[in-house]
Amino acid sequence: MILGKLADVEQYERARKINVELWSSLLATSQQTLHNTPPADTLAAQLHAHQFKLLANQALWAATEVSTDVRWKYAAQRFFSESVLHRWKNLCQSGKRFQMNKFIAGLRHEHVVERSSLIAPLLAARTQSEIASTLERAVSCVVTKHEDLRLSRKHVGWDRYRLADDGPIRVWDRQMGAWMPETT
Repeated sequence: MILGKLADVEQYERARKINVELWSSLLATSQQTLHNTPPADTLAAQLHAHQFKLLANQALWAATEVSTDVRWKYAAQRFFSESVLHRWKNLCQSGKRFQMNKFIAGLRHEHVVERSSLIAPLLAARTQSEIASTLERAVSCVVTKHEDLRLSRKHVGWDRYRLADDGPIRVWDRQMGAWMPETT
């Protein structure tokens, strides 16, 4: 398969926005139910909080993966590490039929801002727009397995790439057609 619309970063970004709208609405409804639970009903409050966290976790995945189809998870992503970008170019220019399994072998869908750090802001959000704003912060980058192991565990966001073990991991922004300044 030659990479077509499914690998189009513009389609990915559009699908991402649709998912953020959908999930922010669902989370706002869930959160409203959580906040309207009588304080005396501790069982209901605990269940609502637990279910909200499950929904929030799923929403954070949906904001970056867009779909369970691996083409969305890897080939359509906006951000690629330099190594992934070279792999992509080599496979596309080889003249051979593009094989998704060869492209994704050894790659990781990496959450730039760790999902666990976005759950509390989602829980604290008071409006659907605050929820949507938090979901927008969920960004992913496709990296190699080796790069994933090099990412800094002491920092957050793009600083993890800039301050990676053995030097920065440069990231290509496919939408902007440029290297991410935060990673160099």
